[in-house]
Amino acid sequence: MIGLPHFVLGLEDEPYGELRVHVEGRSTRAFCETCGLAARVKERPVISLIEFPFHARRSRLVWHKRRFSCPDEACRRLSWAEEDPRIGAPRMTMIDRAGRWATEQVGRFARTAAEVARQLGWD
Repeated sequence: MIGLPHFVLGLEDEPYGELRVHVEGRSTRAFCETCGLAARVKERPVISLIEFPFHARRSRLVWHKRRFSCPDEACRRLSWAEEDPRIGAPRMTMIDRAGRWATEQVGRFARTAAEVARQLGWD
């Protein structure tokens, strides 16, 4: 689903349910952009994002993000989270390509927005 910068951790495949693909970033080290020191992993939040349907089944991308902190207590940058614009902007509920897919379904194929939202499991 996502290109090389991510590892696929696993797949949850519920019979007649939604498909969930778990991924995490491939990078093993992060550095503070302010002072250049190697960062520490502070938290590992899990973000579930709507993906476009896979063989007419609802699907989700479950991103195991990392929140980092700078080890230098005097540094201005306290913490930050992994970001990947190919997946989506911060605070989004669906990945970018699912949004493009939904737009195409409504614009090109004349489906109603409500119908596409139901198919995605989105309100």
